Amino acid sequence: MRKEDKKAIVAALTKELSDARAFYLTDAQGLDVATVNAFRREVHAEGMRYQVVKNTLLRKALSASSHAEEKRLTEVLRGFTGLLLPAEAAVAGARLLKAFRVQQGAALPKLKAAFVEETLYVGDEQLEALTKLKSKKELVADVVASLQSPLHQVVRALQGAGEQIGGWVQGLAQKKSKS
Repeated sequence: MRKEDKKAIVAALTKELSDARAFYLTDAQGLDVATVNAFRREVHAEGMRYQVVKNTLLRKALSASSHAEEKRLTEVLRGFTGLLLPAEAAVAGARLLKAFRVQQGAALPKLKAAFVEETLYVGDEQLEALTKLKSKKELVADVVASLQSPLHQVVRALQGAGEQIGGWVQGLAQKKSKS
């Protein structure tokens, strides 16, 4: 590969990594081509991107990106490294990795590291924790639901009180009309 091509790849990776709210570094060493292609299809179907990257180019891109302070990211760059970039939900990549592994009945691809919402996760044992994180949309929905709950209780109480007062007024009106 020519030096200019490498610089272009590093520049593109640097921009992608700096702009990403989340990215996953995977190790799929030992997977056959058919399984890697199946994983790529799953990734593409979910609107994400997956590419195998040379460790030296990825190391340069990480050091030039906004994640340069994360030295532990470059420590995991050995062997076969795939870069998974989720489009929307930051935790979608972890959920996809786990679902694919369950579907294939295998422990591959492994998670080398993940950078999700300003937090670094290193090691395959972190995958389970990542899958349990809530996405931004889920968190917003939880906050809205928790804010609406007390409001609904107040409205129900006012409606109940209004119905009770209406019943009293109606009863008084009936008493007055009888007398």
